[in-house]
Amino acid sequence: MLAVLRRRENADRLREMLRRRLRGEELNEEELKELSIARRTADLVLSYGKRAIVALQVKDVGPETAFRILGKMHFDEKEFYLDLLKAKIRFLRTRQYWDEKT
Repeated sequence: MLAVLRRRENADRLREMLRRRLRGEELNEEELKELSIARRTADLVLSYGKRAIVALQVKDVGPETAFRILGKMHFDEKEFYLDLLKAKIRFLRTRQYWDEKT
């Protein structure tokens, strides 16, 4: 699995969770969530390549937002980067209304 990780994420920890999952061991809810996010980022990289990596490296752009942006037809790089900027601005405008968990 080739997943894009954030700085706070540990590749060794993710690898160990994946091994445990493949052995059929139980994972807690938080571990399952982390593994699910990693799988989604890996799917994006597999489908969209370099553009997926660029999109996922934008702070506060997660796999769902990246998938939405990458799914659009961009005729040039400028449109792609403009959509990433719009997503970042949307996050900054709306984050004050989110739960503290986010």
